[in-house]
Amino acid sequence: NLNYEQQKYEADFRFAMMRVRENTESIAFYRGEKPELENFLTRFKIVIGNFRDIMTRQKILNGFTAGYTQLAIIIPLLLAAPRWFAKEVQVGWIMQVSNAFGQVQGAMSYFVDAYTTIAQWCSVVRRLDGFNRHVDEALALKSDLHMEKASAMQVGLKNVDVFLPNKNKDILIKDCTVDLMEYQSLLIMGASGVGKSTLLRTLAGLWPYAKGDVYLPREAEFLFLPQRPYLPLGSLRQAIAYPVVEEVLSANYTDEEIKEILIACKLEALVDKLDIVDDWSRILSLGEQQRIAFARILLYKPKFVFLDEATSALDEELEGKLYDMLKMYLPNTRIISIAHRSSLICKHQAILKLKEKGCWEIHE
Repeated sequence: NLNYEQQKYEADFRFAMMRVRENTESIAFYRGEKPELENFLTRFKIVIGNFRDIMTRQKILNGFTAGYTQLAIIIPLLLAAPRWFAKEVQVGWIMQVSNAFGQVQGAMSYFVDAYTTIAQWCSVVRRLDGFNRHVDEALALKSDLHMEKASAMQVGLKNVDVFLPNKNKDILIKDCTVDLMEYQSLLIMGASGVGKSTLLRTLAGLWPYAKGDVYLPREAEFLFLPQRPYLPLGSLRQAIAYPVVEEVLSANYTDEEIKEILIACKLEALVDKLDIVDDWSRILSLGEQQRIAFARILLYKPKFVFLDEATSALDEELEGKLYDMLKMYLPNTRIISIAHRSSLICKHQAILKLKEKGCWEIHE
């Protein structure tokens, strides 16, 4: 148990350090160094405390093991001593008895010698078993949502209910039917908490707490953009191409074409940094990261693009320019957006308004 807890506490401590590393700027703005240090010290004290318990248990184990080994040397001599003092046997016989006893004792001492290794192995197995059980629970989670390949005339939702994963299964969106082929651009709006992003997760097949039918085209024909884009470690070229590998990008696009796309997305400062390897999610601001996501749209040229507040970090003027740029470069791409700003209403053909208690309506 102590080894199991030690692995758990050390993993928690490392994870806490990684979170601070990833959020250093936010912590610095909040002047949160002191509570973070206290959090580290608390977690580190738990690691040290558990390790001291392991040391104490190890001392007891070593004392038992060492005593057991020493007794194994003395016991055969004590057993043979009466016959030796009675002059019934020779020294050679005593050595034979001691050697035979040592052979039997060695053969029966496996668990004594391997106890520490077995305990560490058991702790690893327990952690892996817990991981496998959680994976099995996730795989066993059943959803009444049917994801189907869309026909040429139907892409969207049909009689979809979206609810929360609580005991009451509170309804977020009720009986929603939307044919995305009817609109060149659709804006999803509503108050915070009514389920806008959850609806998009349902469309992507990421939200199992729903029922109904979802029709989507082939994966190569649609692209989802979250509010905070993911930029992998590596070169800027790899960050722009994600999830396509760099070799595929290089085979389909020249450097000049990639630079033109960056300029179209108002990222002129990055055109000469395509092959620089760094942590771009740390270097670029959230607004620049969102523009990188728009560059991916121009690279992939999907038939459908879903934007989950993908311009929330941009000013309204730049936001409007990016939407106009999409319509100019990709006139046949259908845009489905989630946003709070009223300035985007004029950029979309229709509005899907989500209301309380699962109600919704479409305004054209």
